[in-house]
Amino acid sequence: MSRRMAFWPATGLSCLLAVVLLVGASGQRGALAADAPAPAAEVLVLQANAAVEAYAANLALTTALLARPSLSDDDRAQILTHRIDALAILGRWDLFEQADQMGASLMAHVPEPALAVPLSIARGRAREMRSNWADARQMYDDSLSRLAPGHPDQRSQLLAGVGRTNLVLGNYDASLAALLEAERLRRANNLPNDTAVLRGLCTFFIYGGNWDTALEEDRKRAVQWCELDVAASEGRPKRRFAAIGNLAFALRLAKRYERADALLESEYLSQAHQNNPNFGLSANYVGVLERRGDPEGALKVLADLLAFATKFGTPHERAHTLRRRGEMLEKLGRDAEALKAYQQANALYAEHPDPQQQVIVLQRLVRSQIHVDEASAVVLATFDQFLALYNEHNGAEARRRVERLQARYDLERKEREIASAQEREAATRKVALLLLVGLLLVSVAAGLLVVNLRLRKRAGQRLAEKNTEIESLNRELRRTSQEDPLTGLNNRRSLDERVAAFVEAQGRRGTDAAGPRRFVVFLLDLDHFKAINDRHGHVAGDAVLRQFAAVLQRCARQGDVQARWGGEEFCWLCPDLGFDDADSVCARLLRAVNDEHFDVGGQRLPVTCSVGYATWLAQASEPRSWELATRVADLALYEAKADGRNRGVGLDGNAELEPGLTTEALKQALVSGALRRHAIPAP
Repeated sequence: MSRRMAFWPATGLSCLLAVVLLVGASGQRGALAADAPAPAAEVLVLQANAAVEAYAANLALTTALLARPSLSDDDRAQILTHRIDALAILGRWDLFEQADQMGASLMAHVPEPALAVPLSIARGRAREMRSNWADARQMYDDSLSRLAPGHPDQRSQLLAGVGRTNLVLGNYDASLAALLEAERLRRANNLPNDTAVLRGLCTFFIYGGNWDTALEEDRKRAVQWCELDVAASEGRPKRRFAAIGNLAFALRLAKRYERADALLESEYLSQAHQNNPNFGLSANYVGVLERRGDPEGALKVLADLLAFATKFGTPHERAHTLRRRGEMLEKLGRDAEALKAYQQANALYAEHPDPQQQVIVLQRLVRSQIHVDEASAVVLATFDQFLALYNEHNGAEARRRVERLQARYDLERKEREIASAQEREAATRKVALLLLVGLLLVSVAAGLLVVNLRLRKRAGQRLAEKNTEIESLNRELRRTSQEDPLTGLNNRRSLDERVAAFVEAQGRRGTDAAGPRRFVVFLLDLDHFKAINDRHGHVAGDAVLRQFAAVLQRCARQGDVQARWGGEEFCWLCPDLGFDDADSVCARLLRAVNDEHFDVGGQRLPVTCSVGYATWLAQASEPRSWELATRVADLALYEAKADGRNRGVGLDGNAELEPGLTTEALKQALVSGALRRHAIPAP
């Protein structure tokens, strides 16, 4: 059954039909007797259930209906369509193959191909949910070829399926052509908006799209189609929440961040008011509150979300909620509570494995244990668990690091050795005292004193060794918390700390004749990276990110700071570099990436990147200058993408601008010439 109570149509006739059908489905005598025909009203109940997402009810109802031997091919096709939809959405793949084979047999001899189109669409959607994209596309293509002229509604739905599957398979031209033709058919025949067509267009212009030639226009169209999709999903909460997520993502791509966050907030408050929570929407709203600097508000949402996930959610949803709760508590300095949240999340991942997420939880758990002064043995045990999991999922380099750490930081063994030495030392002192008191022999006392001093020295040396080992472990923990585990570069947190250190150093130096220290900040983004993930898989995408990071490090100068900015974006901060000199640095990087042989599984992938850069002055008197510099660099990156990718664009002059300018104001500054533009062509 759905997490939310399904409702039946309000009319007396529909309620009566629902009661009769449910009695028959449970094996009672009456309207669903084995030899009775399926009246059209029963199919209407199936449609009503689907409209309110009551898929469990449809599964039971179709089981009873399909047991009738006297069904017509038309009735059987409609019932099978609802059954396959319910099985796919409920994840009942154990029953799916039988229903799918029944559908294939029925489609082979249905006299009118148009009657089989809904069944074909249901079978294709199920294959999409199982990531069998090529099979799903073939099914949609076959149905289109059999469909007679006319039937614009069914033809547009099949074309939407062709567009979706071609997008995932990387056939962008064919995908766009099919989706636009589906939309044209519906407009030309005055058909209402269809969520399948609109969702396909939204997905194309968000994740695929003709970005090289019409970047800004495509983003506007993505927002428009997502808005139509939201409107067409009214009354179907699950589809509406998915449509809201797409719209928010499209708005962020279009740099309309405030509206995206406002949309998520409005939808969250609406579903909270209706006592109708949705996990994905609530989790996204937590991100909105975090970006606004409101961890207290985020904690309140997470408390409701945890109660919901505990009652209705999956173990992974509960673990994710607990991890986010720990992060918010850390921001508030409530380290003991954060530690408990991380421990609970780690226990869930131990029982229901998700190695990638558990590595993140373990890293935060070690940090919290250090903050609350846990015993070193407890910290070491957690750190060993983190290293073992990190080693298992991060390749040979991680294994070598684990071996080095295990060889250097066996603290438990050191502690046992020191405890044993202290016990021996205590025993020796006792014997020495007894001999001195009993014998009062100066020679014996002198000898025992020498022994005592030697033992003290040895114990002191061992204690110093232990302290050295603990300090080394703490340094390694700090390094691990500041390093991106995939690429080995600095993470976003480490970059922020380095920027703050530069500003602090400038403040200590004060104003002098040389003025504030100058930097150039580069933002780099891999072109068409999602297509690499879709075509070759996330393992290949991770390999490309690691190799790109290695190219970036080879291009770095002494003292440069490089970090993974997020996803496929990277940041490169160059101290004491003039803006004109940055042109040659950008050109050198573009050549290095183009010359690099990105090899994944024996196949060379064509990988390029786009670069945007701007000047930053480290001024303690104006802490917002860093935020302005990154926004100008992001605008320059946007310009490089719009110019055709595989190139760089630099914008200079932001030092004379007000730090609080909006994105639109920055664009106006570019148009007016207040920001000077340097273009670095493709190699």
